[in-house]
Amino acid sequence: MNIKTEDQITVEYERTIEDLIEFNLFHMRNSPSLRRQALVTQLGAMLLAAIISLAMGYLLGLDKKAGTGFLYILTLVLSIVAFFIVPYLNRSEVINGIRKATKEGDNKAILGHQTISLTPDNIFVKSPVGESKYTWASIDKIAQNDQFIFVYISSINAIVIPRKAFSTNSSLQEFMNYLNLYREKKNTSVKDSE
Repeated sequence: MNIKTEDQITVEYERTIEDLIEFNLFHMRNSPSLRRQALVTQLGAMLLAAIISLAMGYLLGLDKKAGTGFLYILTLVLSIVAFFIVPYLNRSEVINGIRKATKEGDNKAILGHQTISLTPDNIFVKSPVGESKYTWASIDKIAQNDQFIFVYISSINAIVIPRKAFSTNSSLQEFMNYLNLYREKKNTSVKDSE
């Protein structure tokens, strides 16, 4: 549901564990530092697979003349498999970790009914147990995919708004226009005052 008054746009929705998972996966795919870390992990897994397969080949005597080609092919195949399987294992670990972590306690502040209100001065986020207020200058960036809008309030945290919270495409576009307009205005005024 979304409501518009002259100076305010409000959207309400239910935040789920899947929303949190989607944000974390989105952030992993789009953060330069996390992508570098993932590449290093993939290369490390590839190297480890190569070392293990070569060591096992030597222990099994595959390094003899007849088995050398097989050993090198096996090493290459296992290294490539390790390189490509690591992202799937990492993704699975993130999903399982979030599911387990959210079962450990009460998460009413981040799950359940959420109300986001945009005003010319602030963004208000209301949950069943509290409220947060962010100035437009605190918005680091706005990103989106086909299911969500991510309003980054830091480099690793965002207000996650599902697109399904909007009843029409025009109400979604109106929300995005308002979001971008005031973010640009406040960022310009902060730069001008520096």
